[in-house]
Amino acid sequence: MEYQTMKLASGAEVRTRGRSYEEWEACEADRLAALDEVNGLADEGKTRQAENLVQRRFHEFRGKCLALWVEDWETVKKSLSLRDVAELERRCPELEKEEIREKN
Repeated sequence: MEYQTMKLASGAEVRTRGRSYEEWEACEADRLAALDEVNGLADEGKTRQAENLVQRRFHEFRGKCLALWVEDWETVKKSLSLRDVAELERRCPELEKEEIREKN
């Protein structure tokens, strides 16, 4: 998929693309593996460690998706507000919906 310019409500412009099916699948596999890891800790009664792991994995997963959606994410993120990031997280999945649905 090629990058396209997306204008955010704040007026900021970023170059975005949907993830390929392979990228989406890898993210989903990572997410499921993290859930298994968290469940393992919770089953062992290590609830504090499980909670900390959930937070850490959530932020890792979020960053991984944004890095795939937004061109040069590490540089761009410094100029965006939290509201801009939330808008990207809402709008970017729409860019890949057709490819993901087609391959599933």
